[in-house]
Amino acid sequence: MITNRPKVYTSYMTMLVGVSTKDRIVLLADGKSTDTDTEEIRLDVKKIHEVAPNIVLCISGMYLDDPEKMLKTIKWDLMRNNATTLPEVQKYLTDYTHSFIWADMQNESKAKLHLLLVGYYLDTPHILRISSTKDEVENCSATVSEVWKNTQKELIRGLVHGKKFEYSKTNYDKAEKVAETLMEKGYKIKPDEVGGKSVLCHVFPHTINWKEPTSAIIK
Repeated sequence: MITNRPKVYTSYMTMLVGVSTKDRIVLLADGKSTDTDTEEIRLDVKKIHEVAPNIVLCISGMYLDDPEKMLKTIKWDLMRNNATTLPEVQKYLTDYTHSFIWADMQNESKAKLHLLLVGYYLDTPHILRISSTKDEVENCSATVSEVWKNTQKELIRGLVHGKKFEYSKTNYDKAEKVAETLMEKGYKIKPDEVGGKSVLCHVFPHTINWKEPTSAIIK
């Protein structure tokens, strides 16, 4: 089932915010990672990656053996199969998560894999949610990978002065404000899970700009 309605998602050990605006997609990710076996904490983990020309992938999860090796495998497979369009990358990643689910079932592991695939196809922006815990790929105009089921809508309404927040018509600076405010909230509510050096990314139809957050709290 494909839906274009704004949604809120639950993820693990990370926070990703994505908002589609009228001329770009704004992405923000924290940089904290905790090894579930050794409890080692890293604060400079890059969670937003360009995996194909002008296509961005965000990886989050729980009990993942080696996320960096996983990313290298994904990039290599995409390049080997000449997957350069969003539908091609989506198909590969959907198959990849299904194989991940099968391996997880065989190993009786607690591993979870959550992917956020972002890019343009035919000049239309897409934020695609692919998860090992769900069968369908979800298409949304905005997503937050944390437990903001009750707070996200109210917070967004407050940021846009009580008016209905129309993602496809908003300016990127307003989207950045929404993303950074949600990230600040994550830092305060779940400091053990959310933190580290944040990365801000603007995805355009034909280019990607990497930026630094303006908020002093989450830089």
